[in-house]
Parts: sequence; structure tokens; C-alpha cells
Amino acid sequence: MRHWYQRPPSEISECIRTVLVMEGSEPPAVDAVPLVTNVSQSLVCRIHFKNDGSQSISLSLHGKGIPEEQLNCDEHCEIILYFFKPFTMACVFGMDAKGLSKGTVDLGDWSPQRVNAVRMQLSIASTIVERVEVLNNFLIRIFEERMKEFEIIRTATDHLMCNPEKESLAYITKKLEMNERTFLRTFKKYVGVTPGQYRRICQFEDSFTQVKEGKFGKLTDVAYDNNYADQSHFIRAFKEFTEMTPNDYLKKGLGSKE
Repeated sequence: MRHWYQRPPSEISECIRTVLVMEGSEPPAVDAVPLVTNVSQSLVCRIHFKNDGSQSISLSLHGKGIPEEQLNCDEHCEIILYFFKPFTMACVFGMDAKGLSKGTVDLGDWSPQRVNAVRMQLSIASTIVERVEVLNNFLIRIFEERMKEFEIIRTATDHLMCNPEKESLAYITKKLEMNERTFLRTFKKYVGVTPGQYRRICQFEDSFTQVKEGKFGKLTDVAYDNNYADQSHFIRAFKEFTEMTPNDYLKKGLGSKE
């Protein structure tokens, strides 16, 4: 099996991390290194060429990893995968993030008319390069339609990641010129958690990195450096996300957790 990575077109580089093309021109190696991780969010186009000259084309979204059978590629098969950046796929397709994270979604269920048109274009294309171009154009059109929602989520997540303090929420709604209720509904739909929960995750990630790298004198310093009210609040948050206290982590490390 041949495979190669390529950069996405600039028009969709804000949401697509990379494109992987797999072509079954030869048998896959038994000891081949896995090409995808079990947390990758992706669009998978799988084309099977039948003996009678016809094609079977499937298009699916995967919110949490890709089933192994979707990656099996023999000499009669081509697979084109688009890997999305975090918190972008649900927004691009206007879908609920929680529902998308539960498994596989047949793209035909999302928009039968549009997907049938893409299948027709893919079946007419004569080379794998042309088929990638068909998918590129399909995603560019969708992304352009969802640009407003995408900018809302990108602005919010970028700001919360860099400024995980409570005041950030008021700042974001003012910057986006949105009322709080609309913003909260939009954020939770496409990110899967509330802005407050996302803020707490970012706040904890910063503090955890500081502890893990040993860049502190006392745990109190970590708490105040990351805008926790006090050390007790920081310890409770640490235990919530890791199921151990900071001191337990420092003594045992992640190796103690199965």
C-alpha cells in the first residue's frame, strides 16, 4: 500500500490539519506503523473499484478515532482522509459536538443531495489527484458557508486558552457583539462543553504543565500563577481532572495510574 501526506489548500487550512492519501497498489506491510491515532477527528472518503468497472464510494465523519475496517486498503481501494484541527469539525458541518464524538456519521445523512453530487464528481474523476481536488472544493464551499460560526468558536477558544480567567467570558461576548445566551448555546453546540467548563480545562492544563515540569517553588505559587482563588481550589481541580492530589502526583507520577 502506498500512502502520502499533503497540505490542505490554504482556503481550509484553518480547520484541516493534514490530508492523508492511501492507495492500494501493493499489499500493506504486516508490521506497518499506524497512520492515525485513536483521537483523530476526520472525514474519510473510501472508494472501492469493482471488477465490472463500477465504484462503491463512502463518505463518513469520525469524531473520535477511525474504525479499523475503514483503513483496510487493498489493490482495489483508495482512501482519502482529512484530519481536522481540534474543535473545528462540528462547526464546519454545523453538527452537535457531543453527538459527533460518539462515533461514525454517514455524510449522506448530513446532506443527501450534496453528498450524492460529490459522489458523482468522484466517480467521473479519472485520477486520485482529481478526486482529492473534488473533495478539496467540497470542503472549501462548506467552510465558506460556515465562516461566521467558525470565527466565533476560534475567537472564543483562542482567547480562553490564553486567558483562562473568569473575566474572559464577559470580554469575549463583548468582543463578538453577542448576547450571552446566544454565545453559550453556540459554544456548547460546537465545542461540546460550556465556555466555563472549557475555561476550567485550559486553566488546569496550564497548572498541570507547570507542576509536571517542576517550574514552581510551592504549590501555592502554582495556584496563584494560574488564577485559582487559593491552594485548596487548585488541589480540588487537580484531583477532579487526575483523580489524585498534586502531592500524590509529585510522589508517584502518572506511572502509578493504570
